[in-house]
Amino acid sequence: MEKPIKNRGVFVKLLWLGIVFCVVISTILLASCANDKYDTNHYSIEFNKKQATFVLPSSAKLSVQKQTKYYVYEEVTADNTKESKDFVKYTFDNSIDTSTYIFRIEQDNAITKAGYFQKEGKFKIPIVAQRDNDSIQTEIVETANLMLTNVGNNYFKILQIGENFDLTAFRNSAIVNSLVGNVQIEPTFECSIVKGDSISIDRVKENVFTIKAVKTGVTQVKLTYGQIDVLTNSKLKKYSACGDNMQIVITFAVGDSYTTDIQVTADNREFDSEFDIVYFEGDSGEFEIETLNTSKVICNGNEITGKNGKFVLGINQGSNIIEIINGGKSKFMTIYGAKIELDVIGECVVGGEITIKVKGILNVLPKLSGIYNPTQKFANSPTPSNGSNLYAIIPNMTDDKVFVADNVSQYDFSQNTIIKFVIKKEYLINNKLNVNLKFKAEWWGLALGAHRDIGKSGSQTNINAEKYSADVGFLPPLEIDVLL
Repeated sequence: MEKPIKNRGVFVKLLWLGIVFCVVISTILLASCANDKYDTNHYSIEFNKKQATFVLPSSAKLSVQKQTKYYVYEEVTADNTKESKDFVKYTFDNSIDTSTYIFRIEQDNAITKAGYFQKEGKFKIPIVAQRDNDSIQTEIVETANLMLTNVGNNYFKILQIGENFDLTAFRNSAIVNSLVGNVQIEPTFECSIVKGDSISIDRVKENVFTIKAVKTGVTQVKLTYGQIDVLTNSKLKKYSACGDNMQIVITFAVGDSYTTDIQVTADNREFDSEFDIVYFEGDSGEFEIETLNTSKVICNGNEITGKNGKFVLGINQGSNIIEIINGGKSKFMTIYGAKIELDVIGECVVGGEITIKVKGILNVLPKLSGIYNPTQKFANSPTPSNGSNLYAIIPNMTDDKVFVADNVSQYDFSQNTIIKFVIKKEYLINNKLNVNLKFKAEWWGLALGAHRDIGKSGSQTNINAEKYSADVGFLPPLEIDVLL
């Protein structure tokens, strides 16, 4: 009886060894297959009606969120996560409504990838280094524009020691899954100190930073954002980075020596740093502001001599830092300068038709879900709208003769900057045609600046949106020699 028991033990050991051997071989084969299917130079994504699967290199970070309201997101945890030596596999339930789900993949020294959940599709997305933008064939959506923030109308914020402020930035124009869906994705913003040490900066998420006041003084920070590639409707679209010349400088002042109560106007209206770009031809320009009872104005480190409360500033491309001192307290503001080209085409004679083209206008008023939606031109609508356009004023005419550019694009303002009209003798002064150029934005939604009040509770669809319009930006006057 003992012999069979002994043989049975040997048999069990052999069986156990065989199982272990099979498991090892299977693991090796699976690993081999995995290495054939996946590689560390790509992100692999697969959607079907049941699951959404992401296989990423171990060095990559995945986050999935559900947009519950405009600007409010809820983290979504993977149903299953499997790790191997080189890869991590994440599985999410895709049988439910995932129409408001977004994913984001970040990796050191690589362009951020993001996108929207779909119900089917397999994607192998190359990992592209931040400076290797030409190695991937993606659809270039548009050029970079400026950004909006919750700081205020002059890019200036006063804090007290120990106070925290969540700096929030919004890309212009917003990245959404559709103009109706409005599920929004932000690029990765960067916020860094340019000058000063009165604050500290901690990242909260891709477009939010906690600013903490640590000591009395003034600190300027630079805000910019990187390229992001977004998977939408089976296409990987490339949204451009904010270049060095598009960065915004924000001033944070800590203590009691600062104020926001000094009013600054230009052309008889209050100046708003986020919307009022100062345009010029050439490498720089001049811009006049008015601020009453002011003892001193400093522009880019240079003191400006004023007259009757008016000060002429020298404006360069990019962010210009202005300090206004009144009653022993200082107010700071950023004025953004941008170079444009003014072209006049046609016969500059009385009776001749000319075309004025302006190149370089920035899209300062974006589509921002629940806040702003630029209008189109619908003259015969029950609620008529004009769109956002450049217009020209002949200033010496008693009725302020106005010519308006065609409204070509609802969202790309740079296309709405071509004006045509016939020159008449009564327009001239000393055989010269003087033209004042302005840009009027029109939108459905909330009043200008309402984006600064987007809080943690977010925003909802604005079913009672009102129509607003405002002149935005300042353009140089145009003088044209005309033959009689």
